[in-house]
Amino acid sequence: MSDEKRLLQLEGQVQALAQAWLHLAVTSEVAGNHDPEALEAALLNRTWSGHPVEPHAQQLMSELVDELAKARDRRRQVQ
Repeated sequence: MSDEKRLLQLEGQVQALAQAWLHLAVTSEVAGNHDPEALEAALLNRTWSGHPVEPHAQQLMSELVDELAKARDRRRQVQ
């Protein structure tokens, strides 16, 4: 398998995991199982053994938090 194909496969897998995680997070939020702001703060301030998370991971966390906020805003508009 070529490096390009492996990279595309990896990107697809990461996107699938992100989509699944967003679905679980929204389902949990709608059910009232967690405080959305606390989850956002935890994701944005995440460290690993006291060290900052890798920059690309930080960017993805920020994007996931943005997606959760957009979904929350859309739900509020429909209610």
